[in-house]
Amino acid sequence: MRRILVFGATGYSGRMVVAELARQGQPIAIADRDRGRLDALYPELGLPADVPCAVADVLQPASLPPLFAADVGAVINCAGPFTLLGEPVVAAAIAAGAHYLDLSGEPPYLARIVDRYAGPAQARGCAVIPACGVEYALANWVAALAARGLEPVDHLWTAFGLIGSRPSKGTQRSFFVALAQPGVGWRGGRRVPYPPGRTMRWVTLPSPFGRRLALSSPLGELLTIPRHVQVTTMDSYLALPAAPALALRMLSPFLPVLAPGAGRVLEPLTRNPPPDYVERSQCAVVAQARSRHGRRRVVVQGRQVYRLAAAIVCWCAMQTLAPAFTAQGVLGPAEAFDPATALPALARYGVRYGVWPAARGTRSAL
Repeated sequence: MRRILVFGATGYSGRMVVAELARQGQPIAIADRDRGRLDALYPELGLPADVPCAVADVLQPASLPPLFAADVGAVINCAGPFTLLGEPVVAAAIAAGAHYLDLSGEPPYLARIVDRYAGPAQARGCAVIPACGVEYALANWVAALAARGLEPVDHLWTAFGLIGSRPSKGTQRSFFVALAQPGVGWRGGRRVPYPPGRTMRWVTLPSPFGRRLALSSPLGELLTIPRHVQVTTMDSYLALPAAPALALRMLSPFLPVLAPGAGRVLEPLTRNPPPDYVERSQCAVVAQARSRHGRRRVVVQGRQVYRLAAAIVCWCAMQTLAPAFTAQGVLGPAEAFDPATALPALARYGVRYGVWPAARGTRSAL
């Protein structure tokens, strides 16, 4: 049985990914730039002594190829910000013919991976599947379900909401890096510049979220969904309480200038969320598609968001090692894995979803 290599294994998300794979009985290897922190993972997570361990640093790309031993079939990259640190791991995985997955959420990085590595991954016969975290994987899957059978779709939009949590140090670092970059949107059947915060709309999410003000945000599904769904215009939103949404809307023209400084100021003050935050956190994503064939709305809800992110990327990585998996190239989560299979498989982690078909207006309960 082939191993899954976890790179960035000692970070906040990396430890959860390692723990989830070990719980599943999946053979793994772990890597990070700090040997002391790697050694500490063994007693902390109860890892067997025969789990391979290696030191490597993305800032020293020559240290990456030795990580990909012959029995490594896939790598989960947990070391961000991915805009700054992700690409060398992608290149090393493709060179080794190993599948690549990560927890990224930075649109400029995703655009670069799509543009630069689709051909090389196809040529090596491996899959590159970035953005397998909560907000992007779930949004990809509900967007694909909403559009299914309605193509060509005139307009497709998604909105993501989160409550009861706070960002980890890595998430916050990636967030400010992403805000400092130009946004990407999908208009008229093509990718266009689209800065965050340009538009707003009201959306209704399941309890306990309720009705929220959603601020346009160039999330990853805008780059991945149009690669395999016929859609003319697509929007993605962050669903927020009204006050923060309005504040961000006012600041949106200045975000590329303000974000780097704000990130530097806040980083020393940021602490990873304690277990009680992880336990009570919840997320929800809604997607709605409209075409001449009708309309459809799909809603998905999850809990314990950081643990759910680890469960999602681990499930995806394990699927890539199955004999039936033959996908190649750079893929979005919904292109690599059928949402009608993925979402039910995640039900044991608290994921629930409902579909509102346009034809009869009936719905399946969340």
